[in-house]
Amino acid sequence: MTAHHGYSSYSSNSARYATPGMQVALLLAAAARHMETARDCIDRGEIENRFNATEKCAVILSGLRGCLDRSTPEANAMATTLDTYYGRLLAFLTQINVKNDRVLCTAVIDSLRTMSSTWREIQARADAEARSSLTSPPSDPAGGGQVSA
Repeated sequence: MTAHHGYSSYSSNSARYATPGMQVALLLAAAARHMETARDCIDRGEIENRFNATEKCAVILSGLRGCLDRSTPEANAMATTLDTYYGRLLAFLTQINVKNDRVLCTAVIDSLRTMSSTWREIQARADAEARSSLTSPPSDPAGGGQVSA
């Protein structure tokens, strides 16, 4: 097995075992890459390829939109915000295709990159919190503070 093959295998499987927040971040980064392709196609006048790239981005955004968790009031509030965000981006993709709008395409790329970074930060905080709870001694269930060893 060559080093390149090993990295390729790791890279293609890493998303499968990533945490949910990291999976969202990876999907948003992939959507941004599709929009970069769309922007390049606008520059080259490749209308069909631009459309195909925006459609790949739309599939990712629609998939994320369809997976929103509304099981609790807190989750529903976040899902409503994300639903609006994804809906606006999808509307922008339509405008990009209709107007061949490079400026709007760049704005979508920037937004997707920002959102991907935000999800990475959220996941990093959750991971840090999980690690700290594993190293902290459990508290006394009777409310007397921490249990001594």
